[in-house]
Amino acid sequence: MSIIAANPIRTLRLDFIADERKKLVRENLSAVAASGDQLWFGTDEDTLLDCLTEAGGDRYAGHKTFELKNSLQLPNTTGKKDEIDIEGLYVAGERLWLVGSHAITRDRPNPGEDGAKKALRDLSDVKKGPNRWTLASWALPQPMGAEPALGAAAQPSPPTELNAGSDGSVR
Repeated sequence: MSIIAANPIRTLRLDFIADERKKLVRENLSAVAASGDQLWFGTDEDTLLDCLTEAGGDRYAGHKTFELKNSLQLPNTTGKKDEIDIEGLYVAGERLWLVGSHAITRDRPNPGEDGAKKALRDLSDVKKGPNRWTLASWALPQPMGAEPALGAAAQPSPPTELNAGSDGSVR
């Protein structure tokens, strides 16, 4: 089997503005989508979307941040463990789509420090992050050079509970 290395086409400079987040945007990126002269960014540990606009050459600047709690009906808005954990962004037509991770979480076991029994308890304690089950879209401004904005959000009603049947079906 041979490995083919990809060669970069070009390098972009992304000028994010530092804010009060625990991690800088560039250290927490998990998804990106392009729409006209704008790049949209999703992060792992927040309920925020970020946008940069082409500023000439290979530079993107004009950092804007959008708090998704303001436009979505998220089940957890307490500020504690309320991340969406954005895993995907996609632009289709005039809409920006977002999908959360849809994953369950658990604490990391540390059998060397905590012992095997606590490590097994940590593995068996599975948590559902309700905001992670997010699927939503927004209308985007269309003209090149338009101010970054999110139109009205559209999101399906979240299921109250997903149950797996013995045959593997989800109901």
